[in-house]
Amino acid sequence: MKPLFNPHFNCFFAFLFCAFCGLANAVEVSRFDLDRETLLSGQQIELNGSWWFSFGEHVPINELRSKIEAGQIGTLNVPQPWNDAVAELTDNPYQHGSATYALPLRIPRNLGFAISLNVSYIAGGYRLYWLPAGSNESIIIGTSGDWQSGAYTGIESESYSFTGESEGLLIAHITKQNMYKGGIRQPISIQRSEFFHRADSQNWVVRGILIGSLFVMSLHYLVQYRFSRDNLSTLLLSILCFAAALRSASTAGFIELFVQQWTVNHFLLTIKTEYLSLVLLPVSYFIFLNYMLPRIVPKFIIYFAVLSWLIASLLTIYLPAPLISKYLDAYLLFLSFWSAAVIVVMVVGVLRKLRFSWQIFISSLILGAGGVNDVIASRSSTHNIYLVEYVFFIFLFFQAQLVGQQLRDSLSRSNRLSKEKEDLQQAHSKALMESHHDHLTGLANRTGLKKLEDSFEFSDSEKGVTTGVVMLDLDYFKHINDTYGHDIGDEILVYVASLLHGYSLRISDFKCRYGGEEFLLILPGASLDRAEEMAESLRSRLENSIAYSDNKITLKVTASFGVAVHHSGKGVKLKEAIIAADKALYRAKNRGRNCVSL
Repeated sequence: MKPLFNPHFNCFFAFLFCAFCGLANAVEVSRFDLDRETLLSGQQIELNGSWWFSFGEHVPINELRSKIEAGQIGTLNVPQPWNDAVAELTDNPYQHGSATYALPLRIPRNLGFAISLNVSYIAGGYRLYWLPAGSNESIIIGTSGDWQSGAYTGIESESYSFTGESEGLLIAHITKQNMYKGGIRQPISIQRSEFFHRADSQNWVVRGILIGSLFVMSLHYLVQYRFSRDNLSTLLLSILCFAAALRSASTAGFIELFVQQWTVNHFLLTIKTEYLSLVLLPVSYFIFLNYMLPRIVPKFIIYFAVLSWLIASLLTIYLPAPLISKYLDAYLLFLSFWSAAVIVVMVVGVLRKLRFSWQIFISSLILGAGGVNDVIASRSSTHNIYLVEYVFFIFLFFQAQLVGQQLRDSLSRSNRLSKEKEDLQQAHSKALMESHHDHLTGLANRTGLKKLEDSFEFSDSEKGVTTGVVMLDLDYFKHINDTYGHDIGDEILVYVASLLHGYSLRISDFKCRYGGEEFLLILPGASLDRAEEMAESLRSRLENSIAYSDNKITLKVTASFGVAVHHSGKGVKLKEAIIAADKALYRAKNRGRNCVSL
């Protein structure tokens, strides 16, 4: 790896740093003399105070004591990012580089119980050593991330079994190549292992439940989208939950924990997963907003958002990790651009008073407050509470409520449309039926007859099948209308229709009001003799029944019948058989009425 500084300037940098911090023998370094009772009680002892500090290199362990004695090592208060202290020593805006920390420490002998060295968060790769007093042989306590190049960041929270007894130096070699402030930013502590692991297990359980819930939410909304493809918000919310779960799993160390047994590149996989989730979150939320708050931006911007995410994701996957760290500004620009786009969409939605705009805006303010808190925590040496994971979970809960409301509205609208469609279909069926039936008698009308004729033409392929046709016309019906009125005439028509309805006809037999007082029967499968027999039976029943009766009058009617037959497969249309029956009817009229004619 290329040295960060020219060796010819090491002395000059050391001089500057000593001038800034004071010479070693002039500045007192915190010394921790731990006692057995405090450790036995389970109390967490934070190693806060002034540590030996040297920026620009990993001071070799066997040279560290001599450099401290020679006053070549400065000091720095811990916890505290090194950025401000080393600003003059590097022109990199993120103060990338390597550093050495050391702290004098004395631990009682023969404790009788295990103790742990707990590292909350160091924004870089690091290795911890224990250098016993009077010895140049160090013991490696633990390593996290890429401690030599800083390409991979260590796990957020680590615990190491600490077997050092008696007096010595606790040493940390740290290298940072990321956007975060470097150094020991949260307290390193020592605690009885039993108590630490109990608290640490609770923390892992809480975070595991949180991350697991995000994955379950992602799967839940993906399944919802599977069954409601028209609602894209469920798919977008699923992607948001998945990205948030990936982000939390990578920063918490879950991904590294699970994959390190299968690959040596677990550091690389962890950091790439974190960056992939970072580029996915703002873009997916931008698209989600444009679905929840429609018609704010044109579609080509949505397509551009998807394209930019694809490019950023592919670069993150295929570029080496050191190169990704080198171009952190490009990632920050990407995040800033789409975060600004999200803010613009929310503000425009609020100004246009779009539905859900205020709820989205308020939930985003809550998320923003959590983000501001984490930024402050990343820069502060006293405020070390990070909330964005938990706040983001609340934020996604708000979005889920909005999507649920949208789904309920969609379902309600769908049910309403289905009901309207059903009503329209029923109305259409009723209108269609009415258009094919006579409104007075309930029998089919001429339109219904035309439909029957068309069906006969379509299916007239089987030869030898006969269809009887019977046409009847009430005798002297005009006289009845003129003498007793049309109302009584209508009553008689209804009576004749009921006689046809009640006669022993088959379901397939067709009954039609052909004209004013004319009726038509189509009898599929009936021969001419059978049709004549049925016509005679109807004539006789009508003649011997009372068609109308009230307190004043009692009326009987007769009818004349014409009978014909249709033969299939002979190229003769049903219409021609009806015409033949009509002619036969007129022959019956000419014969004196109240008779059947063929």
